[in-house]
Amino acid sequence: MKKRWIVTLTLMLAILMLIGINRLINSESEIWLSIDKHEWENFESFAGTGMYFFEENNKKYCLFMLYGSGVPVMGHYKSEVKIKSNQEIEIEIPNQLMDLKTTDQELQRYVIQLNQGNLIMNKKVYTVSKVPKNYKYIKEISWLDKWNYAI
Repeated sequence: MKKRWIVTLTLMLAILMLIGINRLINSESEIWLSIDKHEWENFESFAGTGMYFFEENNKKYCLFMLYGSGVPVMGHYKSEVKIKSNQEIEIEIPNQLMDLKTTDQELQRYVIQLNQGNLIMNKKVYTVSKVPKNYKYIKEISWLDKWNYAI
């Protein structure tokens, strides 16, 4: 009788753990499917900032961009994305990209929330770009840099 209770309790705990893992996987998929392969932009300051989310080698990344005037992108940083919940992710960006007055390279951690189809980071609202283009500029530059180093 005692063995039956132990087996039943163990089976119930295993089922509850599988349900919890399944919910975590689904919540990660939910937020990632909403932001992946989209360029998000905000023009509240200077020429604006943007984010592009993508996967590379089975890891999730955010390409954070500081837009420029005269050039599409003045600065950028590639950060690995950490999914916190089905509505929140976390990235790290050097301070100088967020505050042009600072010169340090220390990384600052930011939580980004998905809220009604927009991303909110540091009280700024990012909307999906209707004509995503800036991340393509960075990819071209990255390719040229690799080509130049090969010569």
